[in-house]
Amino acid sequence: MLQINTWNDRIKDGLSRFILDGKFDVVCVQEAVWSDDCNEYLELYVDTVDKIARMAGFDYVFKTSHWGTKALDGSVKFEVGNAILSRIPFTKTKEEKVFGEYTVAGAISDCNNLTTRCCKAQKAVLDNEIAIVNYHGYYVTDPLGNETSVGCMRKVASFIKSDYRSTVMCGG
Repeated sequence: MLQINTWNDRIKDGLSRFILDGKFDVVCVQEAVWSDDCNEYLELYVDTVDKIARMAGFDYVFKTSHWGTKALDGSVKFEVGNAILSRIPFTKTKEEKVFGEYTVAGAISDCNNLTTRCCKAQKAVLDNEIAIVNYHGYYVTDPLGNETSVGCMRKVASFIKSDYRSTVMCGG
């Protein structure tokens, strides 16, 4: 298993190869990028979730979008969020919003308002009954967090506790 923050997919080309070479059964990524309408063009610039899944042979992919961004005068849109990729089938997937609202920004720089950006936790239950939870934390510069970040983590803890399976928590 691997968990990695892709920094809005600023890790290019080497990421897909690293994941392929690692022969991981499950990969959890944060700040992952994908597009439903221009993925083949987006892949020229970043290692999208779909490219990683295709190159590394993951048949099961669960994406959770935190925000969208429009590009090329709004003619294309891509998503940024978290994803769980697996070679083991999912029996159940679920996401839970812990903060903020989903928005579509006109530029990447518009997405950097960390005080309003959507944060979601996602859970995939694997065929072997292990639950994988993936979460990108509410970011603040203080390593101890603040009231909002602690409140978000309490919601994630409740999300985990709502299921009594063995659970692996990933996040970055």
